[in-house]
Amino acid sequence: MISGAFLASSLAIFWFARKQAGRPLSGEQAADLCAALLLSLYGALGLLAHWWQHPETLHILQGLSWYAAVPLMVLVSLLRAAQTVTSLTAWDRVVWGRILLALCVVYELARRSEVLEWIPVVTMICGFGASLMVAMAYRHAVSFLALLAWGIAGAWSYLQVPPAESVVLSMTICSVLDRLAYKDSPSRA
Repeated sequence: MISGAFLASSLAIFWFARKQAGRPLSGEQAADLCAALLLSLYGALGLLAHWWQHPETLHILQGLSWYAAVPLMVLVSLLRAAQTVTSLTAWDRVVWGRILLALCVVYELARRSEVLEWIPVVTMICGFGASLMVAMAYRHAVSFLALLAWGIAGAWSYLQVPPAESVVLSMTICSVLDRLAYKDSPSRA
């Protein structure tokens, strides 16, 4: 069930990040596509876990999804929210590739320091902050729905430390709502 929801959420991210006709692929779209690829692989292998003979592959994809893909999507949301509030320019695909590498380094350092449970907490705070900025800037129903979803997911994650798979799934769904709020924004160029 949860693996199917991860797969459905990643397909929604794929849909929002797809290349538009006549426009080059932006750095944010490339980052979303990378995160959606990791989440869809994790969701698909999770659905096939009964028949899959390599549990270490599923474990690696779980770590990449929880500690790289979801934070990457939240950072994209945070940048887009900062672009609505300030005159911050879009980042190149190379920058997003370096951010993904930095997230992998942070994961390894947090794992070795035994503070891995803080990555989803910081991700949750950043996602809530990004959603709050978008809700205050656009003031339409989808952005307030995304803000409410981040608040509920944050309260839920507070009750489940270390984070459970359902908490990470809720952050993924909140990221989908953020993409929907950004897509439906009236001032989007």
